Amino acid sequence: MHSKHFSHLPDLSGLSNSQDLPHSLHLPRPLPLPPKIFAIVAPTASGKSTLAISLASKLKMRIFSFDSLSIYKHISIASAKPSKEDLAKIKHYGIDELEPREHCSAGVFMRIFTRALEDIAAKSTKQTSNDTSDTNGLILVGGSGFYLHSIMQGLSQQDFTLSDEICQKISTLENPYAFLKSIDEISAKSIHPNDTYRLQKLLCIYFASGMPPSEYFSTHKKTPLLSNIPIYAIDTPKDELNERISKRTNSMIESGLVREAKWLLDTYGSEIQPFKAIGLKECLRDFTNSIDLSDKQNLQNLAQNIATHTRQLAKRQRTFNRSKFPSAICLPYHRLEEKILQDFS
Repeated sequence: MHSKHFSHLPDLSGLSNSQDLPHSLHLPRPLPLPPKIFAIVAPTASGKSTLAISLASKLKMRIFSFDSLSIYKHISIASAKPSKEDLAKIKHYGIDELEPREHCSAGVFMRIFTRALEDIAAKSTKQTSNDTSDTNGLILVGGSGFYLHSIMQGLSQQDFTLSDEICQKISTLENPYAFLKSIDEISAKSIHPNDTYRLQKLLCIYFASGMPPSEYFSTHKKTPLLSNIPIYAIDTPKDELNERISKRTNSMIESGLVREAKWLLDTYGSEIQPFKAIGLKECLRDFTNSIDLSDKQNLQNLAQNIATHTRQLAKRQRTFNRSKFPSAICLPYHRLEEKILQDFS
């Protein structure tokens, strides 16, 4: 893409597999849900993954991760992924699914969730009464509650691909936001003028469908893949969560976060989507500003910046979860584990 307005977005025009495209979605017919299925939501650093792994082991279930960074291969430190041992012990979906140059979207998670349901359904039909495999169900867990909400609410059933032709049309727009406003004021008002990702998405819908996005959404209803499942939330006191964030940030630095970020930069460049994530974006900023991260004080400053931004993210996540999942059962960590075991044993 050549427009200066989208210069920092990943170049998607060369992708040939429609499943790699951010606006490509092939929604399946509804699939039967496994006997046991529930979701765990909580702010970052609350211990969601540890809880899910413990429950999956005890309840003989698999895990579907909806995390916008763990989905990428080669990013283990910044994403705080489960250990290789845990990933080998418990079947996970949504982890190590994409290359760093690929784009993560709600549609991608929808496809992975569908695959998880298909796998469990296929294995369930083959197991015997003596089988103690992990096909009892699926635990949905992650920090990107938007993707869980998208799975529950659905996406419009349409295949949009960011073709070379559409890329060319968008790149010729002198002011993409002004153009969107001229053809669809409702959609323009729904986004910030500098939100280039959503702006690109709306323009893609317009050029692919020939309809203003707001009109398209009103005539193409969403198709949910999941609804009415139990949702549990970890209740972590603010001071405790802040302390957990500080400890995890320091652990990431000590484990080689800077080295991981530098490898990503050298291998894939600075335009990849993962560099928008907390932890990596601060490293990228320091690389760009030629900050010497071998200096102890600079490294401490980096850790402080990451921890501050992570605490701000945790606050946004908590607000989102309360707003979108108001019926969630919210309990402290250990009481919540007891409650879930009681509900599903």
